[in-house]
Amino acid sequence: MLCNLPYLQALAICFLLTGGLRAESAESPGDLVEIQKTDPTIQVELKYATADNITGRVLYSADFKAQLRRGVAVELMQAQAALRPMGYGLKIWDAYRPLEVQKALFAVISDPRYVATPGGLSMHNRGVAVDVTLVDANGGELVMPTKFDVMGPRASYFYSAKNPAVLKRLVLLQRVMNQSGFYACRTEWWHFFSRHWKNYPNIPEPITDKKKAPIPDLGT
Repeated sequence: MLCNLPYLQALAICFLLTGGLRAESAESPGDLVEIQKTDPTIQVELKYATADNITGRVLYSADFKAQLRRGVAVELMQAQAALRPMGYGLKIWDAYRPLEVQKALFAVISDPRYVATPGGLSMHNRGVAVDVTLVDANGGELVMPTKFDVMGPRASYFYSAKNPAVLKRLVLLQRVMNQSGFYACRTEWWHFFSRHWKNYPNIPEPITDKKKAPIPDLGT
């Protein structure tokens, strides 16, 4: 009977009959996945797994992995694919952030322009945000406006210094991430979150008064 159907239609039916639909439905866009398992070419250096962060102490265990929601990881792969032909790549400084780490950060920086109120609209808690920088074709980290976790005007999305090479790289990162489905944060040049963030709740979501939640482009 399938022989009388157009080729693509017959192929689709065979896919369903052989369990393809069941395999696909087992994977949800909301699942947390390891970034390097989805794209091994993306570098990872989790700053909160070291003392090289604003708190000066280690907040992640040694076996903690950089993770994102599956749908957001696909968007990140698109950004990496766009950068590689130009001789660049991504390095991840932070991704999904557990609530207890968010609380530890907020205890040090209780400023929602830089750290979202725990239990509020934190893009990292939702698994939809990445802190990211650029590397060259050999994996060497490139000079950008500031180092990670620098607070203040120098870390702004609107780079105001006069280094044309740094500006060029920042504009490239912003453009590629935007084209791949991410919004930027105006207070932290390295922070990007999926424009589909509303599809994903916090993990877990302890919001009790949504009217008091900080606006999403400020809290990270």
